[in-house]
This record gives sequence, structure tokens and C-alpha cells, in this order.
Amino acid sequence: MWPQNGYPQQYGCQTCCQNCYGYPQQCFCNCQNGFPEQPTGMCQCGSCSPGDGYSAQEWDSFNMTQDGQNTYRWWADWIPTPDGQQWCANKRWEARRVVDGMIRQWGLQTLQAGEGVIDIGGDPGFVAAELLRSGIRVTVVDPAFGVSGKADPITAQFLSQFNEQQLRMIRQPFNQEFVDDPKHIQLLRQASALVSLYPDEATQFCLYFSAAFAMRTALIPCNECRQYFPPHDPTYEGFVNQLLAIDYDNSRRFGNSPLRRERICNTPYCQVILQRTPGFVGGTCNNACGGQACFHSGCNGAGAVNGLPPQGEGNPYCGGWPAKTM
Repeated sequence: MWPQNGYPQQYGCQTCCQNCYGYPQQCFCNCQNGFPEQPTGMCQCGSCSPGDGYSAQEWDSFNMTQDGQNTYRWWADWIPTPDGQQWCANKRWEARRVVDGMIRQWGLQTLQAGEGVIDIGGDPGFVAAELLRSGIRVTVVDPAFGVSGKADPITAQFLSQFNEQQLRMIRQPFNQEFVDDPKHIQLLRQASALVSLYPDEATQFCLYFSAAFAMRTALIPCNECRQYFPPHDPTYEGFVNQLLAIDYDNSRRFGNSPLRRERICNTPYCQVILQRTPGFVGGTCNNACGGQACFHSGCNGAGAVNGLPPQGEGNPYCGGWPAKTM
């Protein structure tokens, strides 16, 4: 079984993952890591821990199976078709809009500083290419990079022009093991921002990590991953609101700024983006939260948790951009 996002079924969790729509969401099967639906009830296989993600070795092993080869070929054969090329063009445009929003929100020099931007789950490189077009170095963290069959020839050719000083690929899942690895300390400490479009099983860890370390963050939650939608509100809005609520709690615990929901205009796919700007104060509050956002009706920083920008605040992801930036 191969789900829409192109990730293979998790080995050792076949029954549980089938119940959770076939995605490799590290089906711990208490389903605490991503709010998946469980049509046949609570399963308890417990054979993989939440948030780990596939390793590069597991991807390579899967691609050696018949299912893996069939899936790779499906993508590789579809990409050159007119529909596939339109999809690639749309994804390049979406990536450009996100990068433009990041630049407007945080500034080009800020994003160019240090180790540059970390792109989580960035296969096949659409966001990385647009960051590089803007002179921003990027590290793509994705165990599936280059082995999913989704490579876009235009993007691949553009990326091939850059050396490791400008573009790095790390074929590992972004999880606790990744951040605990001493080899990644400099990257994580000196990264200028974190970006992730449809990170699927990495969503929770991306947001937790960025809240803990007050990282600039731009993330589009997957709008097709029904297995992550909360049982009490199994919709995309329910998923986004739950992410914002969990992040609000985490941010308050760490004393850092919470996420804000923004809208990306004129893009062909999901127009919801969550962004974190460290040190941002959203307004004033009659309930002593300092405008950082709470559920109190007198807080005009509450956009961080109710999905609306604070009063009088512009939206860098929607408005003021040129109609064509490529």
C-alpha cells in the first residue's frame, strides 16, 4: 500500500499502519505523535517509537523490494508527463512564494547568516533551489532525498551547480537522534531558520524543536495526511488548530514566541503556513500574557493561537508581492 505522500509502509507495523492509512507515522499505535485516525480501534503493536522516521537505509531497502521499485518507477515515469511537469512548476512557484515570505519576514541578510536555512523533508529540492536563487545557503535534511523518484530535471540541474559550501544533503530523519548527534551541533546552533513544506511525520518534532530553541520557522502542515487529524475534530482546520495549541503550550513552557498562522496568496496548493519569529510580541493583553498570545478576549496577540494575525499586523506571506518573481 502506498499513500499519497509517497512514503512506504512502516516495516513491522503493517496492521497498525494500514489502519492509519498506510503512512509511516512511526505507528507507536497509541498514535500520540500525529493524531492519526484509527478506524478499527486502538492498536498496540508498539514496534516503532513516535517521531523516529525512516532512515536512509530503510528507504534504500524498501526501494530494493518490488513495491519500492514499482513506486519509484511510478513517480519517475509520471514526472516527465504534462501533468507531472505542471506539478513541478506549481511546486517551484509554491516554494518561491514561501521563500519570498521568509525574506520579507526576517530579512535576506538574516537568512544568509551562519549555517543558513535547514530544509526538513526537502526532497526533491524545490525549496532548496529557491533559497539558493536568493543567495541563501541551505541544508536539506531528508532520508528520501534522491531515492523517491520525484526528481524534477529542471530543479536537479540547477542544484547540481552548487557545492557543499552552499548546498548540503543529509539523508537522515529529523528527530531526537539527529539533534543529539555531535556532528550536527554547529548546524543546529548556527542555522538562521527552519523551513518545511508538508513534513508529515516530522511535523511535531520540527515544531517542538523550534519552540525549544526559538528558531525562525516556516512550516506548511500536510493537508492530505488524514491520519494526523485529531479525533475530536478530524479536519485540516482541526489539525492546524491542534498544532497551534500544542505549540502555544510548548512555547509558554520554554518562554519563547509561539507560532502564528499566516496565509500564502496565489499558490496552487495549501495556503496555510505557520511561522515563528523569535522575540515577536503580538500586542497587548489584559490578562498579563504580555501580548505573546493567549485565549483571553482582551489579547490582541491571540492570533498565534486562533489563526488570525494580531491587530494591525501585516502578513508577509500575502500581499505586496510582485505577481511574478521567477
